[in-house]
Amino acid sequence: NEMGSEGCRVLEHIGDHQPNRVYPSRRSWKRLNDCLEGAGLLTKENFDKLMIQNLSVGYIGAETAMSFLGYLETYQFEISLDDIVLGNEEIDFSTFEVLEHTRFTEKAIATKYFETLGTEQLGLSPTQADGAGKLTAKQKKEVLRVANRVNDWLSSDTFPLDNLVNFWGDITSGFKLLGTTLHLETTFGDTVQTALLKKNETDRQASA
Repeated sequence: NEMGSEGCRVLEHIGDHQPNRVYPSRRSWKRLNDCLEGAGLLTKENFDKLMIQNLSVGYIGAETAMSFLGYLETYQFEISLDDIVLGNEEIDFSTFEVLEHTRFTEKAIATKYFETLGTEQLGLSPTQADGAGKLTAKQKKEVLRVANRVNDWLSSDTFPLDNLVNFWGDITSGFKLLGTTLHLETTFGDTVQTALLKKNETDRQASA
């Protein structure tokens, strides 16, 4: 990858070489890339800045390694539905564009994400996921945590109102317990009511 206007300079050293200094070359970048990928250090789960820095200094030199680390610090890893719904890190959903919200909701519907979320990801029985089975205290806590994350997502200022009610219906039909928890134990009910009022007002103004 290129790093802004410095891309060519950091890819291949041009000029004199001083003794006992490591300089970048296309070959050394290839070796560094193979090393980092082989160790899984370029994934979000295993990202280790200190280890990457130490390896980079050895392959491409200290100066170039600093530029590389600066690039990695601003690199945005692609987030997934699991990051949104199950992750522990806080996500600022207000930075999402409408198209990003739509992309994730469409993906969730197309892959039937919520149909398997309860049983495969949260370890619930089909009866529990359907809201008919008793949960342990630990299971209740985790379902509520997930419901609050989904609520934060759907309640964000940039989430498209036209998608809101229909997407909640898809969540509820696929994972009834989560839909019920969203409605009864988070502020999502207020969010839906506000969205419906706004939509009705918009429709009224359009027809006036």
